[in-house]
Amino acid sequence: MSATSLSETSALTYVFLGLVLLFVTAAAYYMQLYLSQFWMLRHFRSAFSLPLIGNCFNPEVFSFFKFLSRLRKELGKTFVIYLFTNPYIVTVEPNIIRRVLADSKSFTQVSSDKELDSSLFGEGLLNSTGSNHSGTKAMLMKYLSLPKLAASATALSQLCAEAVDELISRDLTSTDSSTILNVDQFLSSISLRAFLRCTCGVDFRGDLQRETEICSLLATIGQTAGKVDRLPVFRLSSSSTKLAIDSTKTVRETLLALVCLRRNDGLFSPPTVVPEADLLGGMIANNMDDEEIVNCLFSLLAAAVHTTSVFSSFLLLLIAENVSVQDRLRQEVYMHLGIDGEATVDRIAGMKYMAAVVQEGLRLYTPVPYVTRRATGPVHIKGQGCDITIPAGADVLVPLYLVNRDPSVWQSPSKFDPSRFQGKTGFVSARSGFFPFGYGSRACPGNILAQLEIATLLSHLLRRLAFRPDPSFKVSLKAGMTLAPSNGVRVSVEKLSL
Repeated sequence: MSATSLSETSALTYVFLGLVLLFVTAAAYYMQLYLSQFWMLRHFRSAFSLPLIGNCFNPEVFSFFKFLSRLRKELGKTFVIYLFTNPYIVTVEPNIIRRVLADSKSFTQVSSDKELDSSLFGEGLLNSTGSNHSGTKAMLMKYLSLPKLAASATALSQLCAEAVDELISRDLTSTDSSTILNVDQFLSSISLRAFLRCTCGVDFRGDLQRETEICSLLATIGQTAGKVDRLPVFRLSSSSTKLAIDSTKTVRETLLALVCLRRNDGLFSPPTVVPEADLLGGMIANNMDDEEIVNCLFSLLAAAVHTTSVFSSFLLLLIAENVSVQDRLRQEVYMHLGIDGEATVDRIAGMKYMAAVVQEGLRLYTPVPYVTRRATGPVHIKGQGCDITIPAGADVLVPLYLVNRDPSVWQSPSKFDPSRFQGKTGFVSARSGFFPFGYGSRACPGNILAQLEIATLLSHLLRRLAFRPDPSFKVSLKAGMTLAPSNGVRVSVEKLSL
């Protein structure tokens, strides 16, 4: 054998031995990691798992809520899952959830990709911590409170009425008695208009192409952020991540243009003095710079618009499938608003059945399907139904979608039954296991605006239209930052005789 052949054989041998050594080192590292995690969480029940892949050898993991629901039945209200190399303590116990979500010192947010989070949301509300977060949220709550939003109620009612007119003139021109519609795009547009009108005093009704583009971009951001931020098992490809970042840049540029327009509005003198009539005016008046304002508005926009529009789609589907609920709700709307009365805050507040319908919809289709927190130190939680210690460094996953369908709390949990919320104000609380908008300091600050918008739009829709289910449609869910349908929401729509 020639010297060249011996040299080549020796090189291949070294390469092979190097790969074997790399494999053995990696295997030893992940085995040690798995054993240390298993030992840390040994006091919690868990399903069978393997090093490196955890529970992900089971295809059922990718139908995530079905997987968790089965484990909840088998293992109880608190258990451990392993998503590849990331273990999570999963709990549906209300006492534990309240402590985890309310105690921001003992439990911090978990991010699997801080760099991506920063690229998507900057230093806005979703990423801020400590005093920065509490200060920003306090300022937001001032302008997203019911008294402040009441001033926008007339504009919101008019906006919804005009949107229903647009829907009828554009999509319900057929001579057929009913039309099958995918209501996603319509509700996305209304949600964007309502948010911008109530927070910035503008909307994009005059530029429908831009409006449609922004709605699509927000949907992309919502699904990408949720999958990356919460469950590492669902990591996205680099192309999907790049698409989300590009979408973010486009939306942020649009918001920056709105901020500059407001700062330089010639209606105000001097131009930099802006009245605090809405959130944007308030942020400018509080001397926030452009980047801070855009970060704040974008966090709200990304978290609120897609969430509200998707939930409205689910609610319309539930109403279409439950005709008796729809008829009763329409009667209440006529009683409080008449044929063409304005949907004021006081009139909306008087519609008790409407409130029950929205609450029941929130229970079944919780907008934020899950949240995660990390324990900064060992935390002992003792109360009714629980007595556990969460180890330092452990990640806790709260599947709000399942919590609000827990059969130990809700009778017939999968049934749409608004009457369960009527006359039971004390029951509609986190203490009783109801978490529609999260809980604690990071609960959704825009929940009042969302519920006002949904009730207002629903009132206008029910006065003009009747909804029935599409027999060929079955909703399919996907979970990111927002619980959303993967196949849209289709219903049959029919014009009512006024």
